[in-house]
Amino acid sequence: MSETAAKTVYDNGTWAIELRARNNHHEGEPDYKVWVTRHGKEIAKYSTKYKGYDHYKDNESLIPPEISGRARLAWDKLMENVGNDTDITEDLKTALQEFVVEAAE
Repeated sequence: MSETAAKTVYDNGTWAIELRARNNHHEGEPDYKVWVTRHGKEIAKYSTKYKGYDHYKDNESLIPPEISGRARLAWDKLMENVGNDTDITEDLKTALQEFVVEAAE
């Protein structure tokens, strides 16, 4: 995946998860970060750590679990694909559509 345009891998009409090219290279990490938007506004990005913006800054819990879980899954899948030039966008879309939040016990 070497294009620079954002790639939407999940969108439910309110929340979206996008892959966006990094502006720098980190050895052993994907060339993309996972961004979460709400109504088109950047809310958070996921890479090796969570970084939220505005009132989401220190409140990842404000993001619905089905969205934050999908964002983490997207990052994990990107990490599994490091060093492989195969475009996994379609595989990611499928995995995020099939994602189910596990109920708390």
